[in-house]
Amino acid sequence: PLRGAVWRTKATAAAAPLRCCSSPTSPDLAPSPFPRLERDGRGRLSLVAAQGLAPVCADFADSRRGRGGGPTEAVVRAVGPRARGVVDLTAGLGRDALVLARSGRRVLMVERNPLLHALLEDALTRLRTEDARLASRLGLLLADGRGVANAGGLVASAAASLLGAGGLEDAAVYIDCMFPPRRKSALVKKDMQALHAVLRTQDGQGGFDPEGDAELLHAACAAGAARVVVKRPLAAEALVPASALAPTVVLRGRAYRFDVYARPGSGAGTRN
Repeated sequence: PLRGAVWRTKATAAAAPLRCCSSPTSPDLAPSPFPRLERDGRGRLSLVAAQGLAPVCADFADSRRGRGGGPTEAVVRAVGPRARGVVDLTAGLGRDALVLARSGRRVLMVERNPLLHALLEDALTRLRTEDARLASRLGLLLADGRGVANAGGLVASAAASLLGAGGLEDAAVYIDCMFPPRRKSALVKKDMQALHAVLRTQDGQGGFDPEGDAELLHAACAAGAARVVVKRPLAAEALVPASALAPTVVLRGRAYRFDVYARPGSGAGTRN
């Protein structure tokens, strides 16, 4: 199996060309439009999503991200002890994927936005020099997660390469869609501001797409995985009405909940 690997699709890569500036302060370079990629003072690839927003990056080797992965972690409990691997269809900055990889599982990160994919690829490259064993549990794919149900497609093939025999049948599919805007809350963290801004340039909605999210859930359930796990705010509605597709189990935490959809007969619908 290919581990610590990066896959791409030509069609997806061409959909949103990268704007990259390796030295934004250089007088020889014309000002770059937003969003753009640049190197920070530590050599990490960073995303400047919009004017006035601080750069953000994916950093798997950062000591602040070094904790997590224990059996009491909410996301680890949600995917369940029987899942040999996880396919994260909405990788974002890879934080949940990192926690799951630290729990010992192999994780395929699927991200459709080329800018976010570039951040993840850079983080994975740096992790290989810091912790090759952990990096070997992570794979990265530039693709639309809605293709997961295509048995001969890129997502399923990459999952089989990383997870080995059984592929999705013995794995969990993880979905962490962009949360709906909060009317009464403090200003969201800078990373979320950046994600909203860069996704707004792609879809005009800041990543909040209820219809697309429902399609993603249906595709994940059709892929044949042992369980599909959806992360949601505590008070948010499910991605689809319970009359159409009801969660098998709902696990609640302090700020989020995890709606778990278990494949019938998989034995994955128990509480952990």
